[in-house]
Amino acid sequence: MQQLETIYVVFKTHVDIGFTGLVREVLHHYETEMIDDVIKVCENTQKFGKDHQYVWTMPAWLLQHTLQNISENQRERVEQLIKQGQLVWHALPFTTHTEFCGVEEFIRGLHFSKQLADRYGKRTPISAKMTDVPGHTWMLPSILYKAGVRFLHLGCNSCSTPPDVPRLFYWEGPDGNRILTFYSKGGYGTDLLPPDDWPYPIWLALQQTHDNIGPQSDDIVENVLSELRQKAPGVKVKFGTMDDFAHDFLKRKMTDIPIIKKDLADTWIHGIGTYPQEVSDIRRLRTELSSLEALMSIEQLCNEHGNRHRKTAYTAIQKAYEHVLLFGEHTWGLDMKITLLPMRNGERVYEKDLFLQDKQSDSYKRAEASWDEQRSYVQRAEKAIRALRPSTSADDRFIGIYNPLPWTRHGEEVVLECGQNGFLADLENGERYPLVRDGKSQKAFVNRIPPAGWRVFKFVPGETAICSEAKELAKKTDTQVVLENRWITVRIDRRSGAIVSFYDKEREKEWVDDGASLEFGDYQYSVYGKEDILRFMKDYAYDLTDWYVHDFGKAGYPRIKRKVFGAKLKRIDIENRWNQCRVIITKEVARESYEAYGNAKTLHMILSLKTDQKGVDVQYRLCDKQETPFLEAGHFVFPLKTRRPQYCLQKMGSVIDPVTDILEQANQRLHCCDQWVDVQDGEHGIGFIPLDTPLLSIGEAGILQYSKTYVPEQSTLFFNAFNNQWGTNFPQWMGGDYTFKYRIVLHGGNWKKGNVWKAAAETRHSLTAVPVDPKLSESFSHGLLNRDVEGIAILAFKPSDDDGNYILRFQDLLGEKRFITLTFQNALRKASECDLLEREQGDLQRHLRNLDHSLITEIKPYEIKTLKLKFRRSKGEEES
Repeated sequence: MQQLETIYVVFKTHVDIGFTGLVREVLHHYETEMIDDVIKVCENTQKFGKDHQYVWTMPAWLLQHTLQNISENQRERVEQLIKQGQLVWHALPFTTHTEFCGVEEFIRGLHFSKQLADRYGKRTPISAKMTDVPGHTWMLPSILYKAGVRFLHLGCNSCSTPPDVPRLFYWEGPDGNRILTFYSKGGYGTDLLPPDDWPYPIWLALQQTHDNIGPQSDDIVENVLSELRQKAPGVKVKFGTMDDFAHDFLKRKMTDIPIIKKDLADTWIHGIGTYPQEVSDIRRLRTELSSLEALMSIEQLCNEHGNRHRKTAYTAIQKAYEHVLLFGEHTWGLDMKITLLPMRNGERVYEKDLFLQDKQSDSYKRAEASWDEQRSYVQRAEKAIRALRPSTSADDRFIGIYNPLPWTRHGEEVVLECGQNGFLADLENGERYPLVRDGKSQKAFVNRIPPAGWRVFKFVPGETAICSEAKELAKKTDTQVVLENRWITVRIDRRSGAIVSFYDKEREKEWVDDGASLEFGDYQYSVYGKEDILRFMKDYAYDLTDWYVHDFGKAGYPRIKRKVFGAKLKRIDIENRWNQCRVIITKEVARESYEAYGNAKTLHMILSLKTDQKGVDVQYRLCDKQETPFLEAGHFVFPLKTRRPQYCLQKMGSVIDPVTDILEQANQRLHCCDQWVDVQDGEHGIGFIPLDTPLLSIGEAGILQYSKTYVPEQSTLFFNAFNNQWGTNFPQWMGGDYTFKYRIVLHGGNWKKGNVWKAAAETRHSLTAVPVDPKLSESFSHGLLNRDVEGIAILAFKPSDDDGNYILRFQDLLGEKRFITLTFQNALRKASECDLLEREQGDLQRHLRNLDHSLITEIKPYEIKTLKLKFRRSKGEEES
């Protein structure tokens, strides 16, 4: 152990945007009493000298929000503290459920730190802090590194079992980048003095008050200094920032720090299952925001006659991203200990009549108001972009079919709102695509839609093809209903409504495990018993406190056994339409499951198959789900027939094997799947693309399950539709109508060979009809790219803050180090590589090819690249 030289003391509070009060109350508290307390302690401790005056650290978003809402007098004093380094911020906006977040919204959240730095002439922080949430996905260090962050402190909730990490380690992300990570187990911060086994000459004493408590008092600050002088004589003590510690530590180039190359999966991730509708909306909004912003930017790039999108439109996009990110902040509601429990002396009621009676109380209404605040983030994001959505009408003579993906799309449908019969004529070759009336909508199936751009069609009024030539893709036999095209056969038992066969015709592979106790695609509703709750709490506890029992359990829960309810077939309906079929399986549930508990009253399972589609769309509609305070969960279950299954799932920007890539003691039992999950069995594969709900377990349902290690014994997937496992802040009951959609695709080999990543992208990013400026109809296509680039995702294409430049951000999807070529429709005048804060890092002019239309760049596994591009608008424009 080296001699201790320096102790860096950092002061902070744990920020909950909610929990201790409604969101508006908490933010008001920061803007009034708390900021006054900060000003007071900072000014009162200036007498201690520069190294010992109070320095308070805030998350970047909260500081920016506070500055926007405080009085002018407060602002002047706060800005003075910022200038003299007593009020600082770290790189992150707030604590998040990171693996639920989208990559681009998370990146946008890092820009609050840069905005503050630019405003006050400071360097952007190289340190970041998250508290409370036990684990985060391993994409986090990759993103932070690319934003200039080199040090991360994670402080775990004191009673939650943390991942099996050392106190200090380098955390390596999937792209190979590493950041120094300090993990505090059993607490938000650290002690004043290092433990006996601390081997390094400097120590971070992170003094953190609890949930929204605010700054320490003058007396406490003085006592800290006095205690350190007494207990660490001869050791330099500096009150400062996490950056002070990070700069000092990193410059010493320690060589004995362990490296962790694993996912620290979040053991609190079940909480997102409490907002089934809003989670679905957020996932859709992520896709829409990136597509819409890119469309606006491509239109601006192509339109030499002027910019039809004002700066306010891009501001609206940015505001929507902010609201989407705020939804991923970790609080999600009020503390139930201070909201519901005081009503009945620390107990709650569960019997339905008493529950409905208590729901009329002010306490219960206040709890529900906090959940509505969380929902309002979705509503605000929707409102911000509502006017920006493109739409076509009967007056549009020229229609563009827009493809946001970086490869050409063929034979896909686009929905139009033209309201007239007719067809679309390709301006390049005159090929006609009839508008097919399908119910109330009109669709066209079009070809050769260019990458990251649109193809222009002329709308020609005339007759519309009515879906009269329906192909019989679905039919009934004596015992079964069969859906079949040349790739897939699905068989449904007419007596039970069970899927008894899901057959890959091309590879002669059956995927339904006929020996399983559960049906393929079955809906399962569970009400958990007291023993389930007690077992989980014992398995998961890192420490025991009174609040742990209430937060992680259910106060006053009755001693009932677990109950599992299925559904009974009511009827099966078949619809054959033009090039597709639908089979609607309607099931009834046990009356007890919704009268005594919270099940839906009716379940519709809808299977859709198209003529040339190598996959089946599965939709579940849960109708009139009832509210219940009993601990409940709904799952869609897929038992698979496999011999040697290998699992992969895509989560927050990378692909992991959930059996081998998750660190011990992190979440082994419940995963947050962003884009897809794939099961490979030898040379056969099946991919599931969940559009609405990301929660997934393998082997058995993951609600109320915790184990330090886990290898699934059964090849069964459990997709969680909803749950209310949490005993605090997250919604304790939910009800209404919910829809959950999946696409199941069959393929050969692994997920890369089977292009599961591509199927997922095309499922999420549908083609869009947009009105085309007649001035742009002279060319048959417009776009960003001139050639396909496969295996990447375009995260953002938007104007940069510099006039005339654009930002292109993209990410590798294949997990492979390789060179890619980007070929643009417009020639480049200048290209440079940036970090995620869009600061230029290096000139790329020497990598330009093809008369400056092409750019060659190397990309690492799952790496995010950000380029700043300046285009030439016309062939005659000279380079500068």
